[in-house]
Amino acid sequence: MNPLCMCGKTALVVPTYMDDCHIIARTREGIQHIQAELQKRFKLHDMGPTNWFLGIDIQHNCSTCQITLSQRQYSIDMLKDFGLEDCAPVKTPMVPGLRLERPTTPLSPEEIEFHEGQALSACNWQAHLAG
Repeated sequence: MNPLCMCGKTALVVPTYMDDCHIIARTREGIQHIQAELQKRFKLHDMGPTNWFLGIDIQHNCSTCQITLSQRQYSIDMLKDFGLEDCAPVKTPMVPGLRLERPTTPLSPEEIEFHEGQALSACNWQAHLAG
């Protein structure tokens, strides 16, 4: 029933967020061992393989023993947050020679604070992933 695939030698990772714990190991025995140890102290519910964690889509390919991580939905959500969901992709982030102009109507302090906070949050998250 459990479609987890494991390859290679023993390794173990247990990323935890709030009450959401994910056990990652190269062997089924490694997973079963940590589950047994955790169940001695905590009430656990096995929810099966992880497909989504902290905004990251996780795809398992057992035939090739590969895991693919994607933040496609996070990127789509960020575009929506900044009102850019209809933008067209380009090779560079900005058209060469583009001249930017100030908005004709000033933003309210709340709008400025919202956009600054969103931009800072997005930059911090991307920097965290890159680091």
